[in-house]
Amino acid sequence: MGLILIDSDLGQELGFTSDRFDTRSYLFLDNDQLYVSHIHSTEMNKGYFGSLVRAIWQRGWALKVPSPYQRMEKILRHYGARPTIEFDSKMGPCEVWVALPPEDGSLQSNTT
Repeated sequence: MGLILIDSDLGQELGFTSDRFDTRSYLFLDNDQLYVSHIHSTEMNKGYFGSLVRAIWQRGWALKVPSPYQRMEKILRHYGARPTIEFDSKMGPCEVWVALPPEDGSLQSNTT
């Protein structure tokens, strides 16, 4: 699939829209893995990112976030994400946090 921009057809289906996220935000879909490379909510603590995560999981996709900032790491932990290392042909080894869809299909956070 590739690049997903704000307000694109797929972006709208996922709730990845300009009323929720800064227009410079973007996502990247690689098979069943959706990478969040740059994202910024228009309003903090409104649940926009959580809604996006659930929309991603509803499709059975894994959420991946390369080298997240500390605030994003905290948010990702809430969704059960764990740090992994992926190899990029240009950059070499990169830390990527991965949150898989819940096995029970509940679409809630993966925390215990």
